[in-house]
Amino acid sequence: MFVTAAELGGIRTVLNVPMLKENKLVGAFIVSRQEVRPFTDKQIELAKNFAAQALSDDVPIALGRDEGWNCAQLLRSPAALA
Repeated sequence: MFVTAAELGGIRTVLNVPMLKENKLVGAFIVSRQEVRPFTDKQIELAKNFAAQALSDDVPIALGRDEGWNCAQLLRSPAALA
């Protein structure tokens, strides 16, 4: 039996940004939180920018856990959204 993200990690809100290259789905940039609260327009735009940058030829394809954590921190940071 599968355990859902809500049951296992307490995930309540998820933002999925499709990552497209040459109009083909190659991945997704996913941000989640443990409270029910919509993401703001600025947070969504920031997530879209991260997804686009991850597809850039100048950025390594695989981002590690530390980089992912930093992205999540930026999405929560009021300074990053100012």
